[in-house]
Amino acid sequence: MFKNSILNISFGQGAGNIGQLMEQQGILNLAINTSKQDLDTLNVKHKYLIKNGQGCGKDRNKSKKLVVNDFENILAVINNILDTNNTIKHIFIGFTMGGGSGSGGGPMLAKLIANEYSNINVCVYAVIPSKNEPFKAQYNACECYRELIKIENLGSMFFLDNNKHENKFIINRYFVDDLMEFLKIPDEDKSSKGNIDIEEMNTILSCNLMINISVTDENNHKVKPSILVDTECDGFVKYIALSNAKQNLLKDIQTSVGYPLDAFYTFNNRKINVIVLAGLSLPSSSMNEIFDLVNQRSTMITRESTTKELKLNDIFSSNKKKKEEIKRSRKDIFAEFI
Repeated sequence: MFKNSILNISFGQGAGNIGQLMEQQGILNLAINTSKQDLDTLNVKHKYLIKNGQGCGKDRNKSKKLVVNDFENILAVINNILDTNNTIKHIFIGFTMGGGSGSGGGPMLAKLIANEYSNINVCVYAVIPSKNEPFKAQYNACECYRELIKIENLGSMFFLDNNKHENKFIINRYFVDDLMEFLKIPDEDKSSKGNIDIEEMNTILSCNLMINISVTDENNHKVKPSILVDTECDGFVKYIALSNAKQNLLKDIQTSVGYPLDAFYTFNNRKINVIVLAGLSLPSSSMNEIFDLVNQRSTMITRESTTKELKLNDIFSSNKKKKEEIKRSRKDIFAEFI
């Protein structure tokens, strides 16, 4: 099954709750935290408490230092899991952007893992705080985002938006539900009109920049609200993947979101439409709102550009950057974040 090609690593309490839901759906999962109290709330098989960690209290720098000092042990735990699960092709790194542990150490851990395992695609799912959360959460999200978008050798990035629903646990559930519907495609959805095979699934998840998954009923009506951040609606999308219930929705979707480099589609008997947009522009508009909010509340930080320049040859590349990148020393990567 395609889900067996994924190892999820959740860093911090917020992502730990998401990882627990993934594990309940059969995805291999490792929960990492700097707080024993937070880890103890999770009913998961694989846990790791970072050495000398007693929580970070929304202090991002504290989390980074703890990861640096204990990275050899973190890597050993991951290696042990990978050694007994040789089907892993994708590692998901999850964290909330407004907290301390995951927000601080998450981007650095994602880059370190991508650097260590050049043969494994590293995806990220990050949770954007709601506008009602305290100033510190907004500030941390800005700093976390600036670090995250500088990492070049990552695969797809999911951005969950806590502004989409007042109940964060419902947001977690909706995200995992939609993700699982997507991961089922190569195993369950077969059609003489077309199929989405494993290599095409790998292509989608390996596509840099943002990814969006939505699930509608067989008549293409939404059955629940979207909990991922709004797309930029700038006509830029690299891949579209569709599992259709009745009619092929590709033409309508292309008219709405733009024409991709390539499109993959199949049909299913699940009476749902699974719509995946990969290689979307990063959520600059949504993040700029947070930067504006932070600037309104304080002059503590100076706003920097949150957009990532896209060159024409980047659009038509096949993610060669990751494979060709020379493995860097951990010390050099540590220095980028601290």
